Amino acid sequence: MFRITLGFSASVRLLEKDFSEFCTARLNPLGLSGGLLYFLLYIGKHPGCTPGDLSAALRADSGHAARCIAKLEQLSYLERKRSEQDKRVAELFLTQAGKDAFAAARGLFAEWEGTVLEPLSPEERQLLCSLLQRIVPKLSFACTKPR
Repeated sequence: MFRITLGFSASVRLLEKDFSEFCTARLNPLGLSGGLLYFLLYIGKHPGCTPGDLSAALRADSGHAARCIAKLEQLSYLERKRSEQDKRVAELFLTQAGKDAFAAARGLFAEWEGTVLEPLSPEERQLLCSLLQRIVPKLSFACTKPR
């Protein structure tokens, strides 16, 4: 059997693609896409956030964020409430259905990692995570440059 040795960049891309496809398969029954996953997770972790908070945290332009918020509302996962302090500001909260989807979505990360990292020993998993933590601060395009 012919095997190609992949470089770091190609390996990262394959990991990202596999995780995306895994999430899409698990989220489709909930009416969610991989793109909506991070919006749902952020709102679930930051109830009462504003669309601006969400857009800034996920580095999404306001138009894209508005479309994602509208889709989550359409799915009955999200509701907007007017701020008590400033009636001009909308705050975002998950509905009960949204909280259920949030709980299901949070488990995707551990499930996928458990499958992908299964061939590694606990020590190797820890080493891999440690090495990646050293690389992340060097991600200039993902971490420091605004969209």
